[in-house]
Amino acid sequence: MPQRSPRRGWSHPHLKAFVERRTHAYPLVVALLLGASASACDRESATQEAPAAAAAAVDTPLAAGTANENTTEPEEIYFDLTRFDWYRQGRPLVHNGRSYMPQADPIPADVELREAGSYEGVTYYAAENASEPVYTLYVPVYYRYWQRFTSPPGS
Repeated sequence: MPQRSPRRGWSHPHLKAFVERRTHAYPLVVALLLGASASACDRESATQEAPAAAAAAVDTPLAAGTANENTTEPEEIYFDLTRFDWYRQGRPLVHNGRSYMPQADPIPADVELREAGSYEGVTYYAAENASEPVYTLYVPVYYRYWQRFTSPPGS
């Protein structure tokens, strides 16, 4: 049985030659594997067409909704109303001395809107044909979507 040398590994002469021959073969094996995988990729690309795009390009925002195309386009959209202290703290929007609180989820506006004022950095809108006192105000929170703020009648 071969003796193991503490410094050089196995002392058997044939084992040393065997290990040296095998280590010279590693670069050749790696090169062959890389070549085989590259040719497999080329073969697949030659037989398959490129996949179609996942969705067709659109010129309008995806959240267009069913809103009337003639509705007001605001100058600024408030994607995150929580940037404003009054909203984050749960205080109402105030217009002409009346308090308005947010209602439900944003909706596409189905009426023509006009700018009605600004409250602590947020521009809000009312229906074009609404007369004072206005019971519903709108704040743009996404493309063509508006957060409604309502004030109960008699408040």
